[in-house]
Amino acid sequence: MPNVADLFLDKTANDKLHLYTAVRQASPGVYTVRALDAEYGDYGVTRLRSLVHLISTDLATVEPNMAAFVDANGDVAVDDRLPAAEVYFQYLISDSLAMQAMAYMLHHPAGTIEEFSQSVYLSTMTVIRRLKPLVDYLNEQYGIRINVRQLTFVGSEPLVRYMIFNLLVDVGLCSAKDYAVRYPELLPVVDRLGHYFNANAGPIVIKERLLVVLGVGLERARHGFAVEDTTIPDLWFRLPEKQMIADVFAARHIPNIEAEVAFAGFALFSGPVVLATSDRIHSLVCARLAQEADPWAKLTDELAETLANKMGGEPTHERWTVLLANTYLMLIPIFYFQQPLPVLFPLIRMQLTPNNRHYQELRRSIRAFWEKVARRKDCYWLHHTVDQLTNLLTYLFWPAYRAHYTTHHLRVSLRMGLSYHLQQPVRNLLEHIPLVDMIPYNPADPPDLLIVSAPRYVPKDWHGHVYHFGLASASSDTQQL
Repeated sequence: MPNVADLFLDKTANDKLHLYTAVRQASPGVYTVRALDAEYGDYGVTRLRSLVHLISTDLATVEPNMAAFVDANGDVAVDDRLPAAEVYFQYLISDSLAMQAMAYMLHHPAGTIEEFSQSVYLSTMTVIRRLKPLVDYLNEQYGIRINVRQLTFVGSEPLVRYMIFNLLVDVGLCSAKDYAVRYPELLPVVDRLGHYFNANAGPIVIKERLLVVLGVGLERARHGFAVEDTTIPDLWFRLPEKQMIADVFAARHIPNIEAEVAFAGFALFSGPVVLATSDRIHSLVCARLAQEADPWAKLTDELAETLANKMGGEPTHERWTVLLANTYLMLIPIFYFQQPLPVLFPLIRMQLTPNNRHYQELRRSIRAFWEKVARRKDCYWLHHTVDQLTNLLTYLFWPAYRAHYTTHHLRVSLRMGLSYHLQQPVRNLLEHIPLVDMIPYNPADPPDLLIVSAPRYVPKDWHGHVYHFGLASASSDTQQL
């Protein structure tokens, strides 16, 4: 399984990232290129000199007011003011050819490979060659093809959109600013929908997620990429915002409004988006689980019983109900698409999952449960999805094996993606460190430490400690944190 860098960065960008990450960890000081070559001798002096100048040019864009990375003598200056490696990684991803091509496909549905190649000053064959890793990955893993000549996604429109929302956007494809300008009528709906999610995620994170989901849906529908399926599971929970979305779509003359609105709710609320029992979405899901209102609720209850028996009882109420709510919201898209989900987690799983006996025991138990379900008459298709489903749920339930309670005093706020999977490595780590308390960010009562997954989540007036925890090196970031 490739990682994020393999799919989006070419060799030069990967070399820049690896070199900068290594240099960023060096002791403060000034280093000659030959000294760096002696320490990091993978490139040779000539190649290394070229890389440090390229990095210097990039950093001038990332931090325009920062002191020069390469001085007048060609030496490299290292100090603690350099951007975190994760900040540089996200810059490289957003500036990569693959990400530019994906953004071009979203915003220029009538564009061609020739027009895009001209816009990035590359030959058509160079563009096709550099896009090949991502094109092959989406096709082989999820059956989503990219018509490279026409630069369009080919496949089930619901699956294509789900991939955009849950893989490309989490990697850094686009931000909410584009859609706030294009579709201002979405802002009141987004403000209301945001109250159903966890406040600790941060209003900016929630708003970005909701705006991108609704904005991309509107944009693709307007350009003729319509959702027509009338069997999409209902995840609107009878919320009044459903009618507000329908009115927005009607005002934009979107066809197939009923199917589009159904998919909007499906995209907004599916996946591991429940972070705590205080979330309003948590109570909505728990009501469905209590009624066993649909097949996914019944399967969630079956899995819960299996795991509780294995653990000798249910873990603490709060953690357990959050895990079950997320399980339910993950099963719905898996059973709807009947294939592995195009999400970010498989690309970073190996960095996050512990390799120990207890984790593997839990994984075997969950896999055995789903293999048993896959033998049922209407679930044969699960055989092709068991691996991903097992990995997603094992990582979700793993912390429940280690009940731990401490007195917390260090006040920490998180501004990370609206995803239980993305937040879990940090949350799980902090819960196991004595004297740590996670609190919502409040500018009037700032925390001792702010942990963010992207530079844009740092408030402009923030002058305290900040730690960038991200996707490029989740395992080492955890150790450093």
